[in-house]
Amino acid sequence: MRARLIPALVVLALAACDDAAGPDAGDLSAAEVAALSDAMVDADFALTGDVAAADAATGLPVAAEPITATTEFTRTRTCPAGGQVVVEGSHVRVWDRDTHSGSSDLALTKTHQACARTVDAVTITLNGDPDVAVEAHHAWADGQRDGPQTLTMLGAVAWSADDGREGRCTIDVSAVFDPDTHTRTVTGTFCDRTFQRTTTWTGMGGNGGMGGTGGMGG
Repeated sequence: MRARLIPALVVLALAACDDAAGPDAGDLSAAEVAALSDAMVDADFALTGDVAAADAATGLPVAAEPITATTEFTRTRTCPAGGQVVVEGSHVRVWDRDTHSGSSDLALTKTHQACARTVDAVTITLNGDPDVAVEAHHAWADGQRDGPQTLTMLGAVAWSADDGREGRCTIDVSAVFDPDTHTRTVTGTFCDRTFQRTTTWTGMGGNGGMGGTGGMGG
């Protein structure tokens, strides 16, 4: 069962970062940074969740004890307004077929290639500068998501908007999803704006089993 990705309703807590006191007018606005950062977190949770769920109970021999396996993967994601993100990585999975329990730890590098998204009628295009490194942890117990599901992003992209603005965006973000409370907390720095926000999020289907999510985006 694949859960449907639902965009989070976000209330920003940007630390001293309203548009009047934040970066210059030529930079991305707080709303644009919020939209881009949420899109990246959604897409990366979706991708790593899909990889983890798809392989969790397949491809491993039946054994009396949990089995550990390492797999490499490559994915290409299409962006909402054109372009793509190329993802290369590996994941280590530990799985017990008898109890339908285990974990998947993923490490990947994603490179944006003219990846475009429209935010408030402005189209913003991202290119790797050079790329973004992502690490993620997913876990299940009795076929249900179990414990904190975590994600980190570290790297940089070059961005350009169709209104003439352009720049370089550094990314250092961590996210934790709690499947029991259906909440996701995102903290870090994105395009020189520091924030912490907690939202209700159903992108992973809460604690509803081994279905991944299928988001496309940043």
